[in-house]
Amino acid sequence: MLRSILALTTLTIIAGTLWITALIIHDRKMQRRFWGLFDLAPFGIALYDAIDGELLQANPSFTRILGSKGVALSYFDAIYDSSGKPKNSQHGVSSTLATHFRFSGLEGFFPIRNNAFIPIMLHGFRLDLQGKESVIWIIVEDISQRKEAERLKSEFISTVSHELRTPLTSISGALSLLTTNAVGELSGKAQQLLKIAQRNSDQLGFLINDLLDIEKLIAGKMDFNVIEFPVSEAITESLENIQNYATEKNITLNAQELSTTTVKADKQRLAQALNNILSNAIKFSPVNGQIRIWTKPHGQGLRIYVQDEGPGIAPEFRERMFQKFSQADSSDRRSKGGTGLGLAITKELMARMEGDVDFTSEAGQGATFWLEVPAA
Repeated sequence: MLRSILALTTLTIIAGTLWITALIIHDRKMQRRFWGLFDLAPFGIALYDAIDGELLQANPSFTRILGSKGVALSYFDAIYDSSGKPKNSQHGVSSTLATHFRFSGLEGFFPIRNNAFIPIMLHGFRLDLQGKESVIWIIVEDISQRKEAERLKSEFISTVSHELRTPLTSISGALSLLTTNAVGELSGKAQQLLKIAQRNSDQLGFLINDLLDIEKLIAGKMDFNVIEFPVSEAITESLENIQNYATEKNITLNAQELSTTTVKADKQRLAQALNNILSNAIKFSPVNGQIRIWTKPHGQGLRIYVQDEGPGIAPEFRERMFQKFSQADSSDRRSKGGTGLGLAITKELMARMEGDVDFTSEAGQGATFWLEVPAA
């Protein structure tokens, strides 16, 4: 019995040793694979001490992108724009991770060699280990090529739009003269064809103007004349300008509870944003439908509400609602018309005027959009 107990004990020790050895070997293999991925990753990865912000480990891509920079976590707290000016509206990495354990998609320009600024996208998270000091992982992506591609695309669209605008103006002018019989009486068939041509010419003009507006807004080249005025004036003017379009679609515009509050904004740009919201509401409203417009105070500003009786907006489309060229259904662009730029332009316009735009909707029950404008 003693021999059996000793043999069993020996076998147990050997089996335990072999099991622990296998675990250690497996762990080392996983570590080698991890560090292989760490070293070969095409984007920069760095590990920082969460207490003093000291760089503990960085892969070759991190060094290739930032050179000798980034040896301390505080390097990522100063975020700049393309001209090298600090972006006061952005929170640094340290302050962000102090309240959130992770973040993603933080863009900005950072100084590297010779104080040249490059565009970088940051991702990071804080890892709290039990019984050990916390660490912070930072992932760095050099997005210079993407930004350059966006710049070239914007320049191309702007150049083409400008080159199209001059001949299109001449074409539209000539068509207007022909449709008003300024050069002589035309037959009914010719008049019908000319009206079709003029309608399509106008649509092309709207597209070109939208393209130019969105590119100006993104580039920060659009001027804003911010003044104080009663919000009801801008709403009334927008309703007058879009009344003919609503009449064509047999839509009733019902404006009520319009505040006389004085707001601080660019009157023309606010009217443009409101026109975009109203035209969308008319476009997707059923025949003989009604659109309600009203205002309501909200915080330090005022909201302008536009409610339609259309099909509503699916929840999965919410995140793309204000992106360029976005429409809920690819067939909408053909059946309803439009460029998919109106809401993107509205979003940029309101942001430049320190306002906001958003909506609430349930599929099949219409949508309610609102524009928020700062009170004077």
